[in-house]
Amino acid sequence: MKTILLFISLLLLIDGGMVNAKSTFTKRTKENNLVRMTKTIANANGLNFAMGVYVLNAKGVANGSQIALRQGDIILAVNGREVNGPNEVSPEKIAREPGEIVNYKIWRDKKVHFLNLRKPTTSDIENSEQFEVIYDEVPFFSGAIRCIVTKPKGIVKAPAILLVQSGTSGSVCNVPAENLYRKLTDNLTQRGYVCMRVERVGIGENFDQLASDQVDILLETLAFEKALHQLKGYKFVDSTQTFLFGHCTGGKICSLLAARTPVKGVIVYGTCFHPTSEALNNMLWHKLMNSKITPLQATNIMEECRYIIDGILVKKMTPTAFAEINPELTAVMRKMFNWKGGDNFLGRNIMYTHSVEKMDNWIYLRHMNTNMLAIHGTADSELTESGMVMEMVDAANYYRPGKATMVEIPKADHNFAKVGSLKKSLDLQKSKDYAIIASLVFDNEIVNSVDDWIKQINS
Repeated sequence: MKTILLFISLLLLIDGGMVNAKSTFTKRTKENNLVRMTKTIANANGLNFAMGVYVLNAKGVANGSQIALRQGDIILAVNGREVNGPNEVSPEKIAREPGEIVNYKIWRDKKVHFLNLRKPTTSDIENSEQFEVIYDEVPFFSGAIRCIVTKPKGIVKAPAILLVQSGTSGSVCNVPAENLYRKLTDNLTQRGYVCMRVERVGIGENFDQLASDQVDILLETLAFEKALHQLKGYKFVDSTQTFLFGHCTGGKICSLLAARTPVKGVIVYGTCFHPTSEALNNMLWHKLMNSKITPLQATNIMEECRYIIDGILVKKMTPTAFAEINPELTAVMRKMFNWKGGDNFLGRNIMYTHSVEKMDNWIYLRHMNTNMLAIHGTADSELTESGMVMEMVDAANYYRPGKATMVEIPKADHNFAKVGSLKKSLDLQKSKDYAIIASLVFDNEIVNSVDDWIKQINS
């Protein structure tokens, strides 16, 4: 009941306004003229002390943008460290590696704000000669979240796809060409679709957002719903031809989104609507059976894993509380669930993980009055049972006969890579070079399946 009341309260706070696309990206930090603070500048900006550095001129920033340093901002701290001079905000000092997110504590409009941007030397990392790349932002609460829209050149109106990424993914905006989500949307845009990628709340480039460890899946859904309304509002998008592409946990979000906001279709990949605990049991069993241990050893380890899953996911214990009661299982928690201590579990804070477990996607499916394409890769090591995907499709067709279909992509793994067998997928994921390998063997059959299905339902 508390969760439902919180969800309703959040809905009352957030409206689904529509905006035009705009560029909001700060192009080069060296073009931002920074000056040391003086008492005169501080007094003029309502600041009691002459601290930080003043942004005298910010180049390449659209009017009204929030996710950028603006003229008149005062940078108080960078990555938690106070700054007192322009030399302390040099690209070499604010982040260790290109692409890292840098947190700025700034004074703007006589208030303290928090701005997350990528290291400036990696600016303009996304561009294309084949289509337009638009940097934009989705207003959310009192701040904003970065989004990137890829648009076919020369189109007046085109069908559009909103990517709803996995709940454990990192940033999906302003990322290298090798990023698997960028490869997916870039390939879809080359087929004629407007595509939008938007950061999850607290991840990537954003302005005044909650930290990711304060977010559950319902709050994350609200942000994607806001993005969907914005995508529908672009003048170059055919709002009657909008689709959702949900990957892994993102597929669960898509069912709720489609139940609340009309879309032409929902595409899910690596997704089932069973509780996380059930899917996790299947995944771990296949992982153990494809390892080098004996069946008896696999059975014994699986019994311990089921006990951990039941305690943390089903009975809603925190990992730390479970470990205190069951210290003999901490080694299994670390090895099989990559637990590193604390209350993060399965790649997210335990509040988020528990909220995913509680989602009743079968109810959303009933009210999701649209078409559905479920894609399953035969080498998907996280959703090993194709039958679980088929159950979702059968349920959709029970409520809306003929509206749902399943496509199986041979040799494709969970991350859109064509790797071969399930065992090969498991072996590759042990390699530190897996991300590079997966990018090189991106399976375009996934893009073909999406394109063919959309054309079919439109024919």
